[in-house]
Amino acid sequence: GSSRSILQRVGVGEQGWSGGCQKGQAIGNGLVSRDGCADLFEADLIISAEDNRHAVVEVSLTADRDDIDRAKTRAGIMAAITGGSVTPVVITSKLNPTQSAQAEAAGVAAFVIPYP
Repeated sequence: GSSRSILQRVGVGEQGWSGGCQKGQAIGNGLVSRDGCADLFEADLIISAEDNRHAVVEVSLTADRDDIDRAKTRAGIMAAITGGSVTPVVITSKLNPTQSAQAEAAGVAAFVIPYP
């Protein structure tokens, strides 16, 4: 699912980082590409605090390198747009030692929530 519809439903659409992205301000200022802005809206979850701290979350039953890379990339886009502190996060039901090491090396916080 896309974050765009969720953000618009909760009234964030024309404010804050998403408004800047949608209006092209971040693109016009050279902070991110049009594709980067579009990619950020594909994040599974974005959590923002009023003090310009954010988490960009990817959710996957079995997190792999692509999920970890996506979280890292999208967090970088968010940081470029906001100038704030952004934590990339992966939430998964299973994380093997290799994936755990990849997440740690990339600076991606990984949370395991077991799925029956």
